[in-house]
Amino acid sequence: MLAQTYFGNPDRFVRIMSGTGVDALGLDFVNDQIPDLTDVPIDTLIVAGLVDGHSVLRTDLDSALILIRVVSQEFPVAISTSCSQVHSPYRSTFDQALAEDPARRIELALERAKISEVTALSHQIHHPAHDRKFSSVRRAFTESRRAHGVGKQ
Repeated sequence: MLAQTYFGNPDRFVRIMSGTGVDALGLDFVNDQIPDLTDVPIDTLIVAGLVDGHSVLRTDLDSALILIRVVSQEFPVAISTSCSQVHSPYRSTFDQALAEDPARRIELALERAKISEVTALSHQIHHPAHDRKFSSVRRAFTESRRAHGVGKQ
């Protein structure tokens, strides 16, 4: 059984859920802090919400990778978004209505970016020898920051 929380500091949730015997805890990691996992049994799967499901900004994959590597030394891990993606349904096929609606094209691009970030981080943790996906998504992050003037002095 998975117990999931999101939106903010999960420390209280973790304290409450640690003794319940759940198989997995889904936690929001987008604030770049590792929750206090001291009382969590070491066989509990930590579903790390490293990709911000609410933001249109790309995830800093290097920072996210540092966090999840620390957690994965103690616990089994899975990568996820920080919250449900219920309002951004993923479509695997392109339809004509999408091509004609600029707002839907943007929405679809954001959906795909979030999924790409989750899979890139997951591959980097679980299959580090095959990091082409991670490199390409990291490159997109860097290009996006450069295009928007982020990080310039």
